[in-house]
Amino acid sequence: MIQLSLYQNVLWTLDVQFAGRTRRFFFDTGAGVSCIAQALAAEEELDTWGRISGFRMSGRRMDMARCDNVTLAIGGRTFHHESMGIVDFAGLLPPDWPATDGIIALSTLAEQAFTLDFTEHTLSFENDQSLTERTETMQPLSIRLARVAGGLSLGVFVAVDVGGRYAWFELDTGNTGPAIVAPHIARELGWPQAKHEEEERVGALRTLRLYGAAEVRTATVVRDIIYDGNLGRSFFDGTSLCFDLKRGRLWYGTR
Repeated sequence: MIQLSLYQNVLWTLDVQFAGRTRRFFFDTGAGVSCIAQALAAEEELDTWGRISGFRMSGRRMDMARCDNVTLAIGGRTFHHESMGIVDFAGLLPPDWPATDGIIALSTLAEQAFTLDFTEHTLSFENDQSLTERTETMQPLSIRLARVAGGLSLGVFVAVDVGGRYAWFELDTGNTGPAIVAPHIARELGWPQAKHEEEERVGALRTLRLYGAAEVRTATVVRDIIYDGNLGRSFFDGTSLCFDLKRGRLWYGTR
């Protein structure tokens, strides 16, 4: 069992063993590609080259260098990466925030079954037996696995009922606020646009129905993004999610 910690009280981090030391990496299910901080890559004299390109949910393009054949360990398990991105946090985080060493995205865990418990703030690796036991009382969800950035990226999208049809919302622990619903889906749900800045920031409490699960009550904002929607902190609080990415399965539970 690996403890997740909150960085600056907003973003999840975990301990990663890399280059003979314990490092602090962000854990972000919406990041797509696992990355090493530019400063750490320079410190370890990693061979960086080429380019990885992708898009943030806002539609903004992001380019980064990459490094190949990188191995790191999490909770005593070793994970080999064909390639990892090189990320410059200087442009992504406030300048007075402490340095971090990288990002663990779902691409690292593509072959691994695991559970995220957002009550205990833990990540637990599963084997076949523990996976069966863990999911007995959980609800299976319908998901899509998305691979972009030349196949390096991995994201999970869950089906949300929209009047008997299904929209696809990204699971994103890096979203520290309300769930985001794109205007084209909000219109189908009969939701109004935010009326003022405070509502946009905090989010209106609304109901979403996940395919295969009961209704979920969560803070939401309507905002233009390139996906149907994005489920963040307000959705994850108090839940547990069990992933079997190798077989394309996901289960949902609450306490």
